[in-house]
Amino acid sequence: MFKQKETLFILWMTFLTVIVWIGLSIYHIWVTSTISDIDAASIIPINPKFDTATINKLKTRQTVEPIYQFSETTQEDTATPAAQTPVPQVSGEP
Repeated sequence: MFKQKETLFILWMTFLTVIVWIGLSIYHIWVTSTISDIDAASIIPINPKFDTATINKLKTRQTVEPIYQFSETTQEDTATPAAQTPVPQVSGEP
């Protein structure tokens, strides 16, 4: 009988310790917020009402075509460079 009372006492103390630990952890999380003022301002919801007049103006905007367009070059075009740069030679004598 004595062994059973000791085991029951240890189980209750362990249970209470775990409950207090969880409670203090929740309290600590509640008190110490990780969201700064800048982050809090960044997460405000956006207005779901869009300016449809501006969107329609953007849709009717003229598209810009590039003036220069690149053509595909072949191996023969790149085989002969326009100017070769000289390669410096190092001699063995000072």
